[in-house]
Amino acid sequence: MSQLSDYNSQVSTLIKDDANFISSDDIDDAIAMAVTRYSLHRPLKKVDEYAGDGGYDYDLPTDWVQGFSRIVSVEYPYDEQDPNYINKEDWTIFLKLVGEVQTYVLRFLAIKPVAADSIRVLYTIPHSVNGSASTVYTNDFDAVCALAASIACGMIARKFLQTSDPTIGADAVNYAAKSSAAASRAKELYKSYLDHLGLTDIPASGGIKEFDTGFVLGGEYLTHKSWQR
Repeated sequence: MSQLSDYNSQVSTLIKDDANFISSDDIDDAIAMAVTRYSLHRPLKKVDEYAGDGGYDYDLPTDWVQGFSRIVSVEYPYDEQDPNYINKEDWTIFLKLVGEVQTYVLRFLAIKPVAADSIRVLYTIPHSVNGSASTVYTNDFDAVCALAASIACGMIARKFLQTSDPTIGADAVNYAAKSSAAASRAKELYKSYLDHLGLTDIPASGGIKEFDTGFVLGGEYLTHKSWQR
């Protein structure tokens, strides 16, 4: 199983920063940012199971991350050969007040699960990479490393941009060119990440929407009747 050191080693290989323009801590930060972004595209899916109690409110999983996690499906009763998924319209994430504490719960709107049956919730949480483990899917290891390396190359490009052009003839370093090369490498690596996940970085340039107008006080246009619009 991969861990942080594996990511650090792979990212270092991809950026080829032999001059150590960024530190190992910078690379770790780039990896953390990459894992956060990757989590948005392909979050970690988990399941939680618990027994009904005749009520309609149930605690969310202990590792639920409010503002990120979402419920993919709710199965009740659980453990049927043909899974019985509850319609999205029949449950919601509800904010309630327990004493003086506000807490989110899973609220059933159409049923009250009985104690004899169990509930199974499929939900998402962010991925994590640390010194001993990683939750990133094995097949996505190289892609996440490419994304982290892209972020690290962006760091290098910015460092060169902050360096003034040499005023001494002996200093032949072209910082602008090096910044451009690092930025170009960042784009190349980012495209590799997007291609692996089947994503696109091209935003929509426009859209089409029907927009019908009329007189405030009613009535028809002289040459453009409502039935024609």
